[in-house]
Amino acid sequence: MNDMQCMLQISPNRLLMGGHQDKIIDFNLTRGKETGLVEVDENGCAILRQHSRLICAGNPVGRINLRDPNTLSIEHTLDTHSGSLSDFDVQGNYLVTCGFSNSRQGLTVDRFLMAYDLRQMRALSPVTTIVYPLLLKFLPSYSSRLAVVSPLGQMQLLDTIYANVQPSMTCLYQVATGGATILSFDVASTSQCLCFGDLAGSIHLMATNNPEPQFNTFSRPTEFADPIETIPSIPFDDDITPFSTIPMVYTDQPLLSDWPEEYLKKVYRKTPPIDPEILHTMKMQGTIGYAPNPQAFRRNQIPYNLEKRRGLIAKPFAGDSRSKTDDGTFVAIPKRYRKIELKYSRLGYDDFDFDQYNRTSFCGLEATLPNSYCNAMLQLLYYCEPVRVALLSHSCQREFCLSCELGFLFHMLDTSRGFPCQAANFLRAFRTVREASALGLILNDPESKKKINLIMLIQSWNRFILHQIHYEILETRKRQQKEEEAARLKSGSKYPPFVYNEQDFPSILEDLGSRYRSHDDERKKKRKQEEDGKYMWITSKDKTTKKSEENDVRDDETEISRLFGSEQMHIHRCLKCGQEATKHSIMLLCNLVYPELVNPPEEVPFTSVLARSLRPEKITPAWCDNCQKFTPTLQSRQLTKLPQILALNCGLDTQQDKAFWQNQMDIVVQNVLTGKESSPSSSPVPVTAKLCRYGNNCTRTGCRFRHVGRESETEKVLTSSTPSTSSTTPATSPPSHLYYLHSWIPHNIEIFLKENGEMSVKKITEPKNESNNGTSAQTSTVENGQNDKAVQIVSENTGDNRKENVENCSVVPNVEGDKPVKSTNPEISCNSQIIQYGLSAVVCYIDDKNNEERRNIVALLKVGPNYHERSTGNAVSQWYIFNDFCIQPVTPQEAVWFNLDWKVPCVLHYTAIPAPEPTQFVSPLTYDVFGEDKCIARSGGTRVITFTPLSSDEMPKKGELVGIDAEFVTLNQEEAELRSDGKMSTIKPSHMSVARITCIRGHGPLEGKAFIDDYISTQEQVVDYLTKFSGIQPGDLDANFSSKHLTTLKSTYQKLRFLVDNGIIFVGHGLKNDFRVINLVVPPEQIIDTVLLFHLPHHRMVSLRFLTWHFLGKNIQSETHDSAEDARAALELYRKYKELQSSGTLTATLKELYEVGTQLQWKVPDS
Repeated sequence: MNDMQCMLQISPNRLLMGGHQDKIIDFNLTRGKETGLVEVDENGCAILRQHSRLICAGNPVGRINLRDPNTLSIEHTLDTHSGSLSDFDVQGNYLVTCGFSNSRQGLTVDRFLMAYDLRQMRALSPVTTIVYPLLLKFLPSYSSRLAVVSPLGQMQLLDTIYANVQPSMTCLYQVATGGATILSFDVASTSQCLCFGDLAGSIHLMATNNPEPQFNTFSRPTEFADPIETIPSIPFDDDITPFSTIPMVYTDQPLLSDWPEEYLKKVYRKTPPIDPEILHTMKMQGTIGYAPNPQAFRRNQIPYNLEKRRGLIAKPFAGDSRSKTDDGTFVAIPKRYRKIELKYSRLGYDDFDFDQYNRTSFCGLEATLPNSYCNAMLQLLYYCEPVRVALLSHSCQREFCLSCELGFLFHMLDTSRGFPCQAANFLRAFRTVREASALGLILNDPESKKKINLIMLIQSWNRFILHQIHYEILETRKRQQKEEEAARLKSGSKYPPFVYNEQDFPSILEDLGSRYRSHDDERKKKRKQEEDGKYMWITSKDKTTKKSEENDVRDDETEISRLFGSEQMHIHRCLKCGQEATKHSIMLLCNLVYPELVNPPEEVPFTSVLARSLRPEKITPAWCDNCQKFTPTLQSRQLTKLPQILALNCGLDTQQDKAFWQNQMDIVVQNVLTGKESSPSSSPVPVTAKLCRYGNNCTRTGCRFRHVGRESETEKVLTSSTPSTSSTTPATSPPSHLYYLHSWIPHNIEIFLKENGEMSVKKITEPKNESNNGTSAQTSTVENGQNDKAVQIVSENTGDNRKENVENCSVVPNVEGDKPVKSTNPEISCNSQIIQYGLSAVVCYIDDKNNEERRNIVALLKVGPNYHERSTGNAVSQWYIFNDFCIQPVTPQEAVWFNLDWKVPCVLHYTAIPAPEPTQFVSPLTYDVFGEDKCIARSGGTRVITFTPLSSDEMPKKGELVGIDAEFVTLNQEEAELRSDGKMSTIKPSHMSVARITCIRGHGPLEGKAFIDDYISTQEQVVDYLTKFSGIQPGDLDANFSSKHLTTLKSTYQKLRFLVDNGIIFVGHGLKNDFRVINLVVPPEQIIDTVLLFHLPHHRMVSLRFLTWHFLGKNIQSETHDSAEDARAALELYRKYKELQSSGTLTATLKELYEVGTQLQWKVPDS
């Protein structure tokens, strides 16, 4: 059955099913199987109705077949409507239909009901209706009375016999659907109730004057079978659960399972073995031993079958998770990596202590909203200074622009001063992007997050966001260019204004050697960007593009493509005829491709994997124009320009990739133990500089804390574990801290790209511009990414990663073209590129196997000196872990330390050294945001003008007052549970959305007049309009029906941001929650909250309505809330506060306020 449309139960055990297919299924309910298939025409069967003598089956094209109930053969056929059949019903001897007719304009609603007499099988006179008929039903209590319903909810009662004789007998009713279309309609068997279903998911019940209508003629309570008591299942090897949990009938006779007493013996439960780690760290005091708790189990809990669960525990730094010496039952995840649940109380989030999770000056992100899994990537983009500046400078009029929303979010992170923010507006726009939904990046419910593969999800999100930001910035730039061109043509100018270009006019201030810069052909070719079928490719034309079109390259570049873009050339070479085809493109992101597993495992440096991933090759069948058939084709890619930021997706979504990564980590540690690598990857300092609590008495193997007077743990392991011959394998497993000190992932790499496309990647211990003074030779093994050959390059360290000072050197321009690279190596030509990269970001997936809901994604980021200087005044660089709103500093080595049991790398960012300098940030918000506001309601919102827009001469200045208030609607209700003590505990707070924002003038001749009164359009389903508290009616936020000044949230948000940036002081009541829902951070010095002004410590907060009645003698919010009225009242209360403060009677007045409120129980009289 495909696309079933109707069902009809013609007997207690017989069911007919029809749909858009050429068969009707006869199904037996008792036997649970098909008993017959009836062939119908290709149009299928859309409606089934039962008559006392016939089965009526209607198809979508307007034909009704009258079939025999027993054989289902066609007895008669009625052709009703020329277009399509909408509905029909049969009762007694009459059959009435409604539908559509064909006309020149297409299908039109037929205003006539077609009536047929089933006794004579002939058509009666058509019945005229007042409404457009869509659905109809006979009333069971009347033989000819009919109810006809239109799509707009209009219902007409008419009589099929007397409709044309006595038209005055018809009755018309309206169903209040709020504009939703009626989709279904039915009548109770008693004719006392009519039920309507609409497109909005609501069911409308219309009844007679009877207060307790009956739905069935002979109603009686439904009888249910007694529930079967299920007996809990107990495993055969369960020695803990008592058998008494299963009740057994008492009997005075012996049971069959009773054994004779001579075969019985008492055996006591075996004592579980003590954890070996406890025995190793135990100290004896007399006959009593004591040891620190290894935190391997919960308090007062220990499993009995320890031996069966041995291999599941992992130490906090156990890279050797497969070691046989690690015992336990669960993976021990450090606290800073665990997902933190935001606990709510009756005060909401106000009493939650965020400081215990974040003692830095940086701002975290809350994860209470859907799709908050991307918080780690949002922090990564924010702490990339060029990306941050580019998005802060971006502004456009597109409603759901992710670049604009990221810019707003980054501005909040700049001004929040350590308090966590919400990415509510960004996630709201993210949910509307169709590309994100098509890629499966939007999680609509918590259950979908449990099933999704977070490793692949965050990597797909990484690809999507770079692509989306690039094209949004590009489209905005093109639109601005078109507007400038139109303005220039309108002004009569024939030529565009002159723009100075440094590349076209060399600076006269530079030295003679750098004045004539190299303009190689590859960088001047046209890069016309277009989709190439792959998600992250920005393609351009072939090499044969004319040089006259070279200036178009810069038109298709954005800040994102200049930072993350790697220019590359696709080469397709036919292996039969040798014909080659090339195409240029820009790659924004690279996926790491790992080699196949071999046994025994071989050492493969990370640089080799990276080189092969940047220059992949594969042979696949493809069409050859020369051979005129599909032939084996070698497809390869060659880089022609290196990026400033190398973004990598690690993959690791398969067990094979994880096994390869784990093998390489094991090989690195084994090389340390066998003496092949004598020093850690960064420094020989232990895992942490914190002193061990046990001092020199510590006996723990591989303790990661520092011990005074003890030799380095690494040296101790080397001296004790290294055998006389380097080929001998250590007898014991490597200590876990070695996995922390020595990583497979390098902190710094260097990529050398030759003119002919050959590339080599090498690991470097320290960037040249960060090394000590003096010259030091550096030798590294280079991976060329093409074969297994290695090249030894010896360079001299001079403090600049792009210069090597030797005699008779050649000039090699770098990516930016501002610092030449000098080299005497004959392989390095003028078009070669050498860039050193430093690891700047790592995004990891945290797998909590004990609780799937606590799976998490964290980011380890190297925060640059610019961020520290803005927040603390110290220009330093430091690694931090960002786990939603939990932020802690970590060591650089922790960023490259992984335990694949629970910490899996997903995204890596390598940034060029020195980092690219961002462009100067200029706020894109100007006074024009007030002029760009447009009403999107179809009515134009002109029925009621509730505000006077600001003129250019009355723009509020810094320090001036503006009254503000906002109203909200609910998108998701609060989730709470009843605790054992009888109190309600909030599990998930309600999801609110702003519906109306009003701003009132606080100065000038129009003081008290609103200059912003915007209703915010929403495309999401509203659960509760909160009309009693917000004044918002259904339809006010719908552009099709609203009569208000309806705008987008982004338009109003830009106006508020402009006021905040100009230093305006907002006056309102309860502004903390208002700005939180609006998703706007306002400095505390720019907020005056009347709920705090009129408040005594350790007393309740007073409502705006009571304050206005007590101090101003006005009665507001009597029936509903009005944001303009509330904002105006807040301004007047602030004036009253200043008056009381100047007179010195403020404290006495507040005490009187609380006395009056207590007497009246905080209720306004006569309300």
